[in-house]
Formats: sequence, structure tokens, C-alpha cells
Amino acid sequence: MRNFLRKLCYRIYINGKNYYNNNVEDRLDGVSKVSNRKNLELGNKVSFGGEVMLMGNGKIKIGNNTMIGAGSIVHSSTHDYERVIMNEVRIDKDVLIGNNVWVGTGVIINPGIEIGDNSVIGSGSVVTKNVKPYDIVAGVPAKVLKSREELIKK
Repeated sequence: MRNFLRKLCYRIYINGKNYYNNNVEDRLDGVSKVSNRKNLELGNKVSFGGEVMLMGNGKIKIGNNTMIGAGSIVHSSTHDYERVIMNEVRIDKDVLIGNNVWVGTGVIINPGIEIGDNSVIGSGSVVTKNVKPYDIVAGVPAKVLKSREELIKK
């Protein structure tokens, strides 16, 4: 039954609990590539929309109740563009994605980025700067559109 349910959707919750809560490997449905599993830390009820790539050798930490849309890329490594031969040096920069974050479809999150709790990243955005808690950002590069703080207090 478990394998049958797994094929129907990317994540399964039973009585409000993540069905794949015990093992990071089991909670990666919807992820097409993880380049370094030992540096990946997932909170509870993290969901991936499909074909998500978690790349690089820096740490990638994703908080509780966070959704990452289909086709998104989280990258935690880069190269030194000031060198003539850029691939001689790899630079690893941790990516931290907070709790209750919604990352839309096709988002690219660059190395070294911190995304605050309760924020929203619009589809197709390229995140090149840190995102504050509750901010809604979108665009290339992503810019603040508004804050969710007032919206959720209503």
C-alpha cells in the first residue's frame, strides 16, 4: 500500500503527520537530484513539487512546513569568477530556508542565501539576496513586493 500511495503524490500526511518522517531518503519524493545528502537537513512536513534539484556541497537546511515548487533549484556552491581558471576553486555557501516558506515553481536560490520564516518566493524568481521573514518576493533578481505580516493578521 505504501508504494502505491507514494506513486499517487509527492507527499503523504496521515493525521497531520508526515508519513515519511523517519528518514531523509523517504522524504525526498519530488526531488530529482541531491548532490550531497549528508549536508541536507529537512524539517517536518517539507514538500517538493517535482523535479526539484538540491545541489552543491554547502549545507542546505529547509525548515518545517516549507513547500518547494516543481522545477526549483537550490544551489549551495559556486566558483571564484575573479580567477582566470574559475573551476580551480569551489566556494561552498550554506543555504537556509526557514519554516512555513512557499517557494514557487521554477525558482533558483543562489548559494549563501537565507530565506526567513513565513516568506513567499514567486514563481520563476532568482533569489540573489537574503529574504526577510514574512516578505513576498518575485522577479529576476527577486525583489520585495510586500509583507505577509499585515495580510495574515486579518
